[in-house]
Amino acid sequence: AKAARIAAINAECRARLLARYGSAEEQVSRAIGVYGAQEQADMQTGIAATIDASNTASNAVLAATGIAAVEAVTVTWPAI
Repeated sequence: AKAARIAAINAECRARLLARYGSAEEQVSRAIGVYGAQEQADMQTGIAATIDASNTASNAVLAATGIAAVEAVTVTWPAI
């Protein structure tokens, strides 16, 4: 149950980042400033916050005792 929940959290994390920042190629363009300095900074902040939220939830899953506790873990996703 823990592995499945963490896999679902990771999948949602990836989907959110791809939806906001595009494919890996587009993210490279954003990272080098093609879309402007503000978008570059926003992406760095957004990715870090999204991964932090995913990691926090995954850690809660790992610490959970019992299937009900695993299923009760929610992720507080940042607005990106």
